[in-house]
Amino acid sequence: MASMPDKPEINWNIDLNFDLPLEKKEAAPPPEPPKKIPPREILKEKFPRILNKIELLWGTVELHKYFQQTQFMDRESRQGFPPDVVDALGQINAEHEQLLLRSGILRADVWDMQFRDVGKK
Repeated sequence: MASMPDKPEINWNIDLNFDLPLEKKEAAPPPEPPKKIPPREILKEKFPRILNKIELLWGTVELHKYFQQTQFMDRESRQGFPPDVVDALGQINAEHEQLLLRSGILRADVWDMQFRDVGKK
């Protein structure tokens, strides 16, 4: 009978390393939000004539009407404002509206947004 060649010995001692590293990696800090530019600075940089008009008419009914015309235009031939300018105009408009409400020039009732006849007796 022929002898079988010796089989190589199998090594059953296998080292498995399933251990996770004990030290935790710190997460990268979140990126800083972009600096918030005040609304008037945005207008000063991009539309200085509009800012000049706002400053000239501040506290008047005319400025309230100007905001309505500027923000809600009905002419399709205009391109419109960039998003940051629209946001700036909205913030300034809201501030101005609050001023008119506190002074009694503008009524708070949404169903009656008429201007009071200030100065008429």
